[in-house]
Amino acid sequence: GGVPPTANEVHNRWVKTINGRLEIDINLTNRLKYGKQHAITPSLVLDTWRGTLHRKGELPEDWLREPGVLVGIVP
Repeated sequence: GGVPPTANEVHNRWVKTINGRLEIDINLTNRLKYGKQHAITPSLVLDTWRGTLHRKGELPEDWLREPGVLVGIVP
């Protein structure tokens, strides 16, 4: 029961979920926390998320350490 979510609510939940997954991937590049053997490479994250990063051309060089690199999904 209950009221079904609006299209905007569904979109916002989806973007939040995808951004959470991107954050996990970014965190997994931390060599201090996970060590050289277990941390994933920044290039793997970039290759995985290619085409989905918001304003990719404007990203700073060390975009993995910058807050707010969001997945760009237009409703």
